[in-house]
Amino acid sequence: MSRNPQLRVRPVAVAVSLILCGSASASDAGQAAAKPSSDIPGLEEVIVTASKRAEKLQDVPVPVTVQTSEQLTAAGYAGIVDYANNVPSFTVVSYGTPGRTQVAVRGISSTGSIATVGTYLDDAPMGGSNGWVNAATTLLDIVPYDLEQVELLRGPQGTLYGQGAMGGILKYVLRKPSTEQFEGNVGGETTAIDDSDDLGYTVRGRVNMPVIDGLLGVSISGFDRHTPGYMDNEWTGAKDTNESRQYGGRVAALWTPSSDVSVNVTVLNQVIDAEDANSKQFSGYTMSSDPDGPLILVPTDPMPDSTQNNAVLASYTQHLTFLSTTVDWKAGRFDFLSTTSYLSTRSRSVQDSTYWLGISLPDYGGAEPGIAYSAVEFGVSKFNQEFRLASPQGDSVEWLVGLFYTHEEGTNVQSLNALNYDYEPVPPAPLDLYFASIPSVLDEYAVFGNVKWRLGDAVNVTVGARFSRNEQTFEDFIYPPGVFGLPAYATSELNQNVATWLASADYRFNDDVMAYVRAASGYRPGGVQAVSFAPSYDSDSLVNYELGLKSTFLDGRARVNLAAYHIDWKDIQLTAYTPEFVGYTVNGGKAVSQGFEIESEFTPFRGLTLGLNAGYTDAHLTSTVAGADYLLTGYQLPFAPETTASFTAEYDWAFAGGWTGYIGGAYRYTGAQYLALVNSASSSFSWPTVEAPSHTVVDLHAGIRGERWAVSLYANNVGNNRAISGANYLINDNYVLGTQQVSITELRPRTIAIGVDYSF
Repeated sequence: MSRNPQLRVRPVAVAVSLILCGSASASDAGQAAAKPSSDIPGLEEVIVTASKRAEKLQDVPVPVTVQTSEQLTAAGYAGIVDYANNVPSFTVVSYGTPGRTQVAVRGISSTGSIATVGTYLDDAPMGGSNGWVNAATTLLDIVPYDLEQVELLRGPQGTLYGQGAMGGILKYVLRKPSTEQFEGNVGGETTAIDDSDDLGYTVRGRVNMPVIDGLLGVSISGFDRHTPGYMDNEWTGAKDTNESRQYGGRVAALWTPSSDVSVNVTVLNQVIDAEDANSKQFSGYTMSSDPDGPLILVPTDPMPDSTQNNAVLASYTQHLTFLSTTVDWKAGRFDFLSTTSYLSTRSRSVQDSTYWLGISLPDYGGAEPGIAYSAVEFGVSKFNQEFRLASPQGDSVEWLVGLFYTHEEGTNVQSLNALNYDYEPVPPAPLDLYFASIPSVLDEYAVFGNVKWRLGDAVNVTVGARFSRNEQTFEDFIYPPGVFGLPAYATSELNQNVATWLASADYRFNDDVMAYVRAASGYRPGGVQAVSFAPSYDSDSLVNYELGLKSTFLDGRARVNLAAYHIDWKDIQLTAYTPEFVGYTVNGGKAVSQGFEIESEFTPFRGLTLGLNAGYTDAHLTSTVAGADYLLTGYQLPFAPETTASFTAEYDWAFAGGWTGYIGGAYRYTGAQYLALVNSASSSFSWPTVEAPSHTVVDLHAGIRGERWAVSLYANNVGNNRAISGANYLINDNYVLGTQQVSITELRPRTIAIGVDYSF
C-alpha cells in the first residue's frame, strides 16, 4: 500500500500548524468530512471520570493521562512508581518498598507530612488528611489486575475533590461487576531480578457471576505478588534482604433493581509486607563548601551493586481495608449519586537509628554503645459520605452540586529501641528511651458545585466553587517527660474555613480540535503540632493558570494534547527552627511553577502506535520566612526534574487461528532532581541535599493473545541502570566498620518476567 505523505508529518508540527494557520475552521471541518476516510483504524476512544461525569478524554478541558489495566499488566508495571513512567510532569520517588513513595505534579510536592496530591479509589478519597498520619509518603499503591484504568489529573482539582488536591488527583478506577455475563481470568507470572538468588511469582484471578440475570452480579478477585530480594547486607551477612509480598482480594456486587437505580458495593483488602528497603549504600561523601551557595551532598565510593550496611532492616508493612457503597439513581432528568465509604489502614515502619543514637546509648541509661532503631506504627480510620446531584449532559446549562463529609481518626505511635551487638534487648527499654502516642481527629464538611454554559455550538464556560470547613484535634503523650526537650503532654486544635474556585472556557474549532483556558485554586489543610509557641499552622494554597489544546486528526489516527501553565503557591508549609534547634511547621514563603506538557499518540499504519509524552517544569521558591531562612530561593523544588519524557511504541499483528502478537517498549528520561529543599551552606540549621543525576530507562515487552490464552514477556530497566531515584538518605558513621555512609534509594535492577493468563 502506498504511503500518504501526511503520515510523515510530526504530530507536534500538525498541532502547531492548526493553531498558527487557523486551519481548523468550520469550512475546513466540512471539507475534511467530505474526504474519503482512511482504512487504517483510528486511536481508541478513551472515557474518563475526571469531572465526576463519564466523558470522552478529548472533551474534558483538563489535562488527564489515562493508563488501562491491560497496558500496565502487559508492560509489567505493578505500582505507582511504574504508573508514573509515561506521564508528563509527574514524578514518583521511592523510599525503597511498595507503598512508601512521594510524588510531585508540576513541581508541587509535599514540603511536610501532608499530601499535595489527592488519591481516590473510584469516588472515595483515600489516605489521611492531617499531618500525623504520614499521608505524604504512603500514597495508595494498587496492583493493577482488578483495575479498569488509572487516571492522573494534573493541576488543582479543589472544587470537585477538595483538600489535598492542589497538585492534582491520582484516581484508581476499579472494574465494575456485570449482571449479565459470566466471565473470569486466572493467571500468573515468574519474575527474575538481577542480583537476586530467588525467583518471584504472581498469581491472580477474577471471576464475575450473574447471580440473578440482569439484576445482581458479583465479582470476586484476588492476587498474591512476591518480589524477590536482591540487596545484601554487609553488617549482618544476610542475602536478598529486601524481598516483599503484596496480596489481597476484592468482592464487588452490582444490584440493578430497576433501569433507573444501581447499587455498587465493594469490599477490598490489601497487604504489603516488605522485609527491607532497597537502599543503596555509599562508603563516603563530599560536601559543598561555598558558604554563599547550596549545601549539596555528593555520595562517593559506592559499595558493590545491591549492597547495604545497616544494623537493622528497614521493614514496612501495611494492612488496608476498604468498603464502599455507591447508589446511582436516575431521578427523572437528573442523576443523584451517593457514595459512602470506610477506609482503615495500619502501617509499621522500622528505621535503623544506630547511625545517630547507637554510640550515645550510655547518655540515655545504656551500659555501652549498641544498636538502636526507631519504629512507627501509624494509620487512619476514615469515614466518607458524598451526595451529588447533576443535570443531564448536553443541556445548554449543565450543573453539578454536592455535599461532602469525612471523619478521620489517626494513630501514630513512635518508639526508640536499644539492642546490644548480639541483637538482644537491653536497657533502656523503649518507654525509658523514647515513646510517644499521638492520636488525632479530623472532620471536614464541604459544599461544592460546577456550572457549565454552552454559548452556541463552539464555546463553553465553566465556573465552580467549594466551601469547606475542617476541624482538627490532636494529643501528644511522650515518655519519659522532657526527652529531646519535648513536653510530656500536649494538645491542640484547629478550625479552618477554606474556599476554592474554578473558571474555565473552551472553544471548539471543530469536533476534533478544542482549545481551553483554565484558572483554578487548590489548598492543603493546615495542622496541629506539639510546640507550645506554635500549636497550629494554616493551610497553604495555590492558583494554577493554564492554556491548553486537545486535538485529534488524520482520520482519528493522531492525537496531540498540549498544555502550558503558571502556578503561584503561597503560605507554604515549611519547617522552621528556633535558636535551640527545635523544629516546627510554619506558614511562609512563596513559590512559582511554570512549564508546558505534551501528550501524543500516532498510528502511522495498521498495528503500530507511537507515543511521545514530555513535560518541562521550572518550579522554585521565590521567598522564605523567618526561622526557615536557611532555605535558598531560586533552586528547583524537590522531586521535580525540569524535564521528563517518554517515547513509546506498540505493534500488534494478527496470526492465523485468531491469535494476535504484540511487541512494544518505552524509552524514559528523567532529568536531574533535588531530593529535598535546597539549604544554604552558611546556616547552622541546614541539612545537605542530594542532587540525583538524570537517567534513562528502557522497558520492553511482547506477547501473544488468543481467544482464551495469553502469554506475555517483559523486561524492565533493560540496561540495568542503578541511578539514584529516591530520597531516603541518611548521613551516618558506621560504629562497627568505622566508615561514613550515605544511604539512598536506587532504581530497581533489570527485571524479566514471563506470564500466562487464561480467560473463560
